[in-house]
Amino acid sequence: MKQNMYIHVRVSTKGRSESIEKKKDTYYITVKEKPERGAANKRVREILAQTFHGNPKEFRLVKGGTSPSKTYLFTNHSHHEN
Repeated sequence: MKQNMYIHVRVSTKGRSESIEKKKDTYYITVKEKPERGAANKRVREILAQTFHGNPKEFRLVKGGTSPSKTYLFTNHSHHEN
């Protein structure tokens, strides 16, 4: 059964290290990439894929393309959060 889930993310770029932390309904993600040419958004999708055991292509950015606050739509047959 296919499930859709909206994931709210707050992104910090150009970090010294990468991290992900959940507070309430938002995931705070720090990436090393600069917010240029979609590099940071790509890395955020990869981190979400690791966290939710999915494929980066299953995460579609639906809000906040150039904003630190983003919403991703995760479409997967079954998901398990770390």
